[in-house]
Amino acid sequence: MKLLKKINLGLILTIIVVLAVAIYSINVELKRNKEKDTIKTVCEDFIKTTSDYVSLPEEYQSLTNKISEEDFNKYINEMKDKLKEKMIDNNDAIDIQATILQTELEEQLASQNIVTNFERKITKISSYTFDGNQVTVSFKSKVEKDIKYIENGSETQEEKTKNDSFDTVTETIILQKVDNVWKIVYSDLEYSRDSVYGYADYIKY
Repeated sequence: MKLLKKINLGLILTIIVVLAVAIYSINVELKRNKEKDTIKTVCEDFIKTTSDYVSLPEEYQSLTNKISEEDFNKYINEMKDKLKEKMIDNNDAIDIQATILQTELEEQLASQNIVTNFERKITKISSYTFDGNQVTVSFKSKVEKDIKYIENGSETQEEKTKNDSFDTVTETIILQKVDNVWKIVYSDLEYSRDSVYGYADYIKY
């Protein structure tokens, strides 16, 4: 009889624990689902900031008016200040994103294909992967950009503009909740058809 009581008590305790875990898991999942719209908005806002800095300042969006090293460095510092507003308080994380954008600008100057307008729009979110106070958002997007160039062999050196658009394969943005606010930790975004940066597969701060 005593053995039966012990078995029943053990079974009851097991059921209580299982129910408690199940209820906790359901509540966590419900809370996370409620935050997905906010997380998406934060991602879109960060994408807007990075897109703004794929182009040089308007007065230098020309192949005949080269930006000086001093003005270029000022522009990069301005970019970093904007990134700081969206990202976690970590200089390494901010420097990684700034380096990606700076490299994109330097490649434009070297190739003489100057981007005058850049837009990225999320078309499909594949997943939200939560890990503690972090979440990794995987998505696809549509990129549209206008590029100013001089046609090879052109005698007049007349600047022309072409449009380039492409669908990205897989992009990710990692966010972390800091003081109840979602901040960007890292983003892996495509800026051209063949751009693969791969600075980090996953960063946790």
